[in-house]
Order: sequence, then C-alpha cells, then structure tokens
Amino acid sequence: MKFFFGKGKIVEENIFKYLDLIKKEKDLFTQCLEEYLKTNKLKHSAAKIGSVHSYESKADDMRREIELSMYNKALLPQFRGDIIRLLELIDKLPNKCESILYMISLQNLKIPKMLKEGFRKLIIKNAETFGAVHVLITSLFKNPKEVQAYGDKIDKIESASDAIERELISAMFSSKTIDKCDRILLKELVLEIGSISDYGEHIADMATIIHIKVKV
Repeated sequence: MKFFFGKGKIVEENIFKYLDLIKKEKDLFTQCLEEYLKTNKLKHSAAKIGSVHSYESKADDMRREIELSMYNKALLPQFRGDIIRLLELIDKLPNKCESILYMISLQNLKIPKMLKEGFRKLIIKNAETFGAVHVLITSLFKNPKEVQAYGDKIDKIESASDAIERELISAMFSSKTIDKCDRILLKELVLEIGSISDYGEHIADMATIIHIKVKV
C-alpha cells in the first residue's frame, strides 16, 4: 500500500520503530502490574515506573517527529490527516499505561485477594492489544489484505476485556468485605485498564477506514 514518496521510506521505518518503543513500554508496564498483584505495592517498581514515563516521553517525541516529516512532502496529501489521526490514537496506549501506574501509586490502591485473578486476566487480555495493534499497522503498510483479520482480532480482545470487566465489577460490588469507597476506586481502575483495548478498537477502526479509502 503506497502512502509515501521521496523520503517516505524513512518515515515508514520510523513508524515501526515507534511501535517497537511502545512495545517496550508495555513490557515494563505489565511487569509493574504483575509485581503489584503479588505485593499490593508499587514502591519497589519506582525505577520501572520512571522507565515507563521515559518511554512514553520518547514515544511522544518520536510521534511528533514523524508527523512533522509527513508534512515535509513525505506522505501523499490525501492520506496525511488519516495517518496522523491514526498515530494520535496509537499514542493513547503508552499514555494510558503511564496514567494507570500513577493512579495506583498515588492512590495507594490495594486489590483484595478475591479479585487478583480477575485483575490478572484483565491485564493480560488488554496487554494483547499492543501486539495486535503492532501487527495491524504493519499489515496496513506491508500486507493490507490482513488488515480486516487483525481488526477483527482486536475487536475480540475488546469484547473479552468487557466481559472480564463486568465480572470484576459485579464481584467487587457483591462483596461484603470491600469498603464502599474502595469499590469505587477499584471500579475506576478496572475501567482504566479496560480502556486500553477500547483504544485498540478505535485504532482498528481507523486503520480499516484508511484501508477502504485506498481501495476506493
């Protein structure tokens, strides 16, 4: 699928580097959350949280650099706005990782033992979004016939995440041992983690729209 011309090949390569950078942040993010589930603390992950923030900042800088280069006659004008919108949606993934970790750290949230397995499933399912998005965007540029298939995969991830969210929220509000205030904070955390796959679905929708426009 041809979006670029001139120095566009470098831009395309930078987009893939950008996706790799986001994957590294995701790996640290999931490590922090796994430690959190085991200990109910993030204090031992302070350095990792700092690294997550560093990756998020680098991703922001790289995205801006890519966008500027696209305006420098490296991207076909008819796709410029769509690709930039796609990158801005992808950028919400690393932003969300960082905000979730700070939310847990600043509010000193504790997950009851009865909910830990549900949270673990929710984290694992939403982490799948990153890999699926990486393959989806790679397909958009290199193998467009696969775009719909990976878009469907992301949709299934989002649906599975929704189901886990409902189970967790039902369990916490049915519990007689969880404080009412804690229920509200834990529900917010569930929704924040689940929003990762929501953003994945938005990314898939945008990629599909771009794919359709190219075919028309």
